[in-house]
Amino acid sequence: MKKETIFKTKIILPQEEMAMLLNVSRSQWSMHKIGYRGLPAKSREKFGFILKIANELPLDSVHRKATVERQEQEQLVKLEAQLKDVAIKQFRLEKKCKEVEEKYQAALRTIDFVHLALSKKEFVGFEYEALTRIESKAIETLNRYSLYEQTQLKIKLEVLELEHKLLKKTIKTNE
Repeated sequence: MKKETIFKTKIILPQEEMAMLLNVSRSQWSMHKIGYRGLPAKSREKFGFILKIANELPLDSVHRKATVERQEQEQLVKLEAQLKDVAIKQFRLEKKCKEVEEKYQAALRTIDFVHLALSKKEFVGFEYEALTRIESKAIETLNRYSLYEQTQLKIKLEVLELEHKLLKKTIKTNE
């Protein structure tokens, strides 16, 4: 729906609503705008009055101030809630990063243990199979918590830290 551009300042007034204000049909208003049709006398008077009002709009009305103040308060409440949410996500992600790194290191130590045990040549048969199974599971764990996965988690954590800083700065600015 195209917005009217007949006013000096931008006002959101679609054709249908403008036609309603002038007591004409939307198509009649549309034809008038492009110069194919005139408006009835009463509608021209209303149109002139509407233009006059639009050109007299104050830059700083009481209603505008109240609306902006209300929205600023709403914004502050929402930003503070978002800040708390980001802090919780940060805490959880930091905990997950630590757990993932610990599992990764444990998997590396397990693989080292298996290789050292196998190098002792004292394990045969059942023990050898058990050690290779342990190594296989350690490799799965290593792949699940790979360096790439750890890097992805750290990137997400840095993004959250940046978001946290920006939210704090925005809240401080808006207080």
